Amino acid sequence: IYKHLLERGFVSFYPTNPCGISTVDDASVLNIQFMAQPNSFTLLNPEKQEIQIQIVSLTGQVVSSSITGQEFVERFGNSLSSSVYLIVVKTAYGTKSFKWCKSN
Repeated sequence: IYKHLLERGFVSFYPTNPCGISTVDDASVLNIQFMAQPNSFTLLNPEKQEIQIQIVSLTGQVVSSSITGQEFVERFGNSLSSSVYLIVVKTAYGTKSFKWCKSN
């Protein structure tokens, strides 16, 4: 795959870095942790950043959206059917996504 991407100019080649990675984003800026349970999930936001939380279905529909600055955010999926959802967390510094397998 790397050779295919290199030949098309999508990645660069550095002799000291064969993966073509030239920078690494500061992960501490998006210090959001995700803990999943079967019928709910908890987000840990230790820096109390303002975050937007979206629950997105497999079809791409945003089924829930909220904004908070709390340190602990717990969401229950009582009104959601059993499925796989994408939890999208947006901050002023970037976006993080988590997969949540909701079951009854």
